[in-house]
Order: sequence, then structure tokens, then C-alpha cells
Amino acid sequence: MANENTSRRGIYLPKYLDNWYSEQSESTGIKINSLMLEALKEYMEKNSKSEIEKNNEFKESVRLIIKEYLAENGAD
Repeated sequence: MANENTSRRGIYLPKYLDNWYSEQSESTGIKINSLMLEALKEYMEKNSKSEIEKNNEFKESVRLIIKEYLAENGAD
């Protein structure tokens, strides 16, 4: 059963996570929803950067392959 704090937010979290957010909220004075929003933004930024890096690496690999192909076929 969800505690009052979780019910008020309208979401369901594991008890340990709900307790952590509550403790952080009490110690920092920042509302729980704000803490969650910041955590989600940080997660998104970390994962987006890795996807961008992977995409850039892929593009660079394709460029190198194209350059090698053109060099082999005399079209420089």
C-alpha cells in the first residue's frame, strides 16, 4: 500500500525509493516532484550524450570508409 506522500503525488515508487525522496525533500527543503524532475533531466542528459557520441562515431566511421573507397577508385 502506498504511503500518503506517494498517493498525493499520484505515482507508485518502491518503498526504499519513496523514503529516499522523502528524506531528501525534508533535508533540502526541495519538493519531491522537483527532485524527481531534476533526476529525470540528469538521466536524459547522460543517456542523450552517449547516443549522440555513438552517432558521431558511426558517422565518422562511414566518412572514413567513403574516403578509402574513393581513394581506391581514384576519385580523390
